[in-house]
Amino acid sequence: MLTWISLISGSTWAQADSVTPRAIVSLGYGFGSPIDQLKNRYGSFGMLHVATIYRSRKWEIGPSINYFFGSTVKEDVLSIYRTKEGDLIGSDHQLAQVDLRMRGIFMGITLKKLFKINPSNIICLGLQPGWFAHWIRFQDQGNTFEPILGSNRYGYDRMSAGLGLTQSLAYRYASPNRLINFEIEIGLTEACTSLRRNLQLDLPLKTFKSSSDGLFFITAKWLIPIFSRKNPDEIYY
Repeated sequence: MLTWISLISGSTWAQADSVTPRAIVSLGYGFGSPIDQLKNRYGSFGMLHVATIYRSRKWEIGPSINYFFGSTVKEDVLSIYRTKEGDLIGSDHQLAQVDLRMRGIFMGITLKKLFKINPSNIICLGLQPGWFAHWIRFQDQGNTFEPILGSNRYGYDRMSAGLGLTQSLAYRYASPNRLINFEIEIGLTEACTSLRRNLQLDLPLKTFKSSSDGLFFITAKWLIPIFSRKNPDEIYY
């Protein structure tokens, strides 16, 4: 019996040793805070992360997306329609409940340098050039506030976008049995954005200049490694 257990154990470890990481699917959730001129428009926000990373022994590269969502918008783009009491009136002549929300996205290519403390603990330094966009989303509870119905809302949403760069530092843990793999990342995104709408109806005469936008964030990621043997036709999850 002991002989069989030894053979099975040895076979299992031999298989583990012969399998090497090929790629990583990264899923994450985090929180962020705006800086520079972006903080004049939005408050803190949450974020979702997804990436597919291809890796070698010391480097990783792949497409990555961060999606931002927040409930604090400091710039009241509907102020011209408010009563003295600060209310909005709907087409049914009742008070309209319109909430302003922050939305944003950063899409790019992530490049990471890996520094192994040991096989299970890794420090990652990352750069991600990409495209940053942010806008105001309107939630009209009764769908009665006509100025933002349909495509009209684009005349108030401050949709801005431009090239940006994310710098990050992360700690990664990869368990020997591959069942627990996570990463804690802090990062800074900086971008030069400009208004992407031809006109903002609440400020028709204003010329919107380019803006220096930025944000700090912290993200917890769950990593799903994809392993491959020397035989390229065999892939393991």
